[in-house]
Amino acid sequence: MRDNGAFAVSEELLGEVASYLDANYVEEDVGQRCRGVVREATPQAPLENLVGNLDEPFTKTLLRLIEAKGKDDVEVYKKANLDRRLFSKIRSNKAYMPSKRTVIALAISLELSLEETNDLLKRAGFALSPSQVGDVIVEYFILHRKYNIYEINEVLFRYDQPLLGGS
Repeated sequence: MRDNGAFAVSEELLGEVASYLDANYVEEDVGQRCRGVVREATPQAPLENLVGNLDEPFTKTLLRLIEAKGKDDVEVYKKANLDRRLFSKIRSNKAYMPSKRTVIALAISLELSLEETNDLLKRAGFALSPSQVGDVIVEYFILHRKYNIYEINEVLFRYDQPLLGGS
């Protein structure tokens, strides 16, 4: 059971997030607004060609981003509120696919733009959805360059959404 007194977030921030949700959260199916491009196999592009032209995988992209941002592993997993063992699993097992919440936590830790976050999510098989309250909240924080995972979790908690990070 959640204890609403456990988190203290400003009413001003909650008001800003509520306004953003009102403007961007869509409850019904919004296929035309999905933030991803689906590549389809066509008769001209056999399956072998598509498989042979895959993008950079999730783990390789993550490690490249960590290096490009000039961060070290400890800084990244701590700022993402992740357990060291989970991060080690991601780093050492190139085929490992973390949960969506973990990928978002890593994106927050690396202070990625919305475009970079969406790209990282796609590489793990996920996307931010305008029909998910938690996703719209995360989008708000990224667009406003507010990368404090604990503050994000406070707002997610207030909206009864799954928190980022953890084990």
